Amino acid sequence: MSYILSVDGGGSKTTYCLYNIEEKEKFYFKGKSTNYKNIGVKKTKENIHDGIEEIFKVNNLNKEEIKFYVFGLAGCDTDEDYKIFREILNSLKIFEDKSIIMNDAELAYKSVYFNEEGCILASGTGSIGFVFLKNKQIRLGGWGSEFSDLGSGYWIGKRFLEKYLLSLEGLEEDEIFKEFNKDLTKPEMVINEYKSITKIASVAKFVIDNYNKSLICKSIVDEAINELSKIVLKMVKIINKEKINLVISGSIASNKIIYKNILKKVKKIEKDKEILFNINNSDLTEGGIKIAFDHLK
Repeated sequence: MSYILSVDGGGSKTTYCLYNIEEKEKFYFKGKSTNYKNIGVKKTKENIHDGIEEIFKVNNLNKEEIKFYVFGLAGCDTDEDYKIFREILNSLKIFEDKSIIMNDAELAYKSVYFNEEGCILASGTGSIGFVFLKNKQIRLGGWGSEFSDLGSGYWIGKRFLEKYLLSLEGLEEDEIFKEFNKDLTKPEMVINEYKSITKIASVAKFVIDNYNKSLICKSIVDEAINELSKIVLKMVKIINKEKINLVISGSIASNKIIYKNILKKVKKIEKDKEILFNINNSDLTEGGIKIAFDHLK
């Protein structure tokens, strides 16, 4: 048998899809984060290794049966990032002749529009925008949690936690703080509980779920919507066509409250453009399978 291994590596979790070329069957495995900017190079290497080994073990495979690997990885944003991920894969004996690495947003876009021009807004743990033109790609944002990733899960969670800390000191008031976490009664407890980027990003769901219940939650989410809308509007201007393909991907951007408000803002400003919104909550590894077949040709 021969196989393709398509990997969608996010800031919080990673999906591995093993595709049987002859029988057209898929096997999935969910692994841990593979964004080295969040967890470090050593842990990223361990997580990729463990995910692939689990795939091989469960399916009784050896590496020779994998004809091509496609890795769509959060954190693969610059030439230096690519180099780091390539070194990780080389150390696992997954070499350039049988594999390709890209940002996970590109994987998400190509799972919908493989060879068509357009753009994608991806916002989950982090956030990024990509424009795909015939001869080039243009990226907006995604420079990491410290300076960028506006409107992301981490960005939303961090802002809420800042308010929550102030509430514990009597400097902010909102009934929603009583519902958040009754066990965290001191600022130092909050800081100890929310140390990692992934953990902070997990707070975003609580904030969005309480959008219509809390003025503080609404204010934070509305600010996130504004930041994400700026990215979309810039991408629309770059493409500058009457019809524009736009993929929305990631747990934050694809939330109904957020993407509907983004669509409303964009349509209000770009009245003459037909924005073809595609909310992609499907299998992003499908894009990797398409890419692999294209390379195998």
